[in-house]
Amino acid sequence: MANTNLSQIIELTDTFELPDTNLRRIVKTKLQSDLSSIAQIIPDLAAWKCEVNSPLLLTSVSTKIIEVSATNNRIELNLIPSPNHDVVAFAFGDDLTNVELLLAKFITSSDLTKLLGFEAVDDASWNSNVTELMVLNRKIRANELLKFLEEVELLELLNLMRQIAHLISNKVPVIVDGSRALLAANALAEINASARSWVLVADQPRSPVGIALVKAANWSLVSVNGVSIGDGMSAIAAISLLKNAAIRLKSLN
Repeated sequence: MANTNLSQIIELTDTFELPDTNLRRIVKTKLQSDLSSIAQIIPDLAAWKCEVNSPLLLTSVSTKIIEVSATNNRIELNLIPSPNHDVVAFAFGDDLTNVELLLAKFITSSDLTKLLGFEAVDDASWNSNVTELMVLNRKIRANELLKFLEEVELLELLNLMRQIAHLISNKVPVIVDGSRALLAANALAEINASARSWVLVADQPRSPVGIALVKAANWSLVSVNGVSIGDGMSAIAAISLLKNAAIRLKSLN
């Protein structure tokens, strides 16, 4: 199943195209004196030809507050993406598996202990987790990303990568919220750098691994709530900001 997913992902990434960079440049020139958060997003919306008419949010865990917030912001929640959805956000949180942490290490070239962070509440547990990661790291002889993905069990992450890749292949922009969603986007960008032109990150991640992933790919951040924990609130705020940016874009035209 993992190899099937990986083959589908590779086929999808081969179809990635860049947005309309000329249109982005024209709009950016018009807004060069505007330093607001909205003005920073508008050129991307223009390049994507996205009006944010039918946003969708997919979450790993749905809570009442997320359901209410999505409804209040007219955002559809946890449906199968359709051609009608013109922007899709993925909120998949910060609790990565050890194998996912190793993938993050591979992508970011970071030290495992830095990615894991330090939990002083329980030093013994923290040290044990680091030891397990080191042992697993020695077992995986990954010389390149695709070899890594073929050798380890990452079914959930591969499914997430496939969903994001399918959207990008259909020129639908994606918002990621949380370290697992961010890791999927980073992995796609490693396979085809064009993925970077279709992804926005909802706020600065809270986790050390999320921070390292943003730095590794130099992702564009949508500053909304201040910090992202992958629960979906930053994604909802980012979509709301995109809606306002779309209104401003129409006035420019």
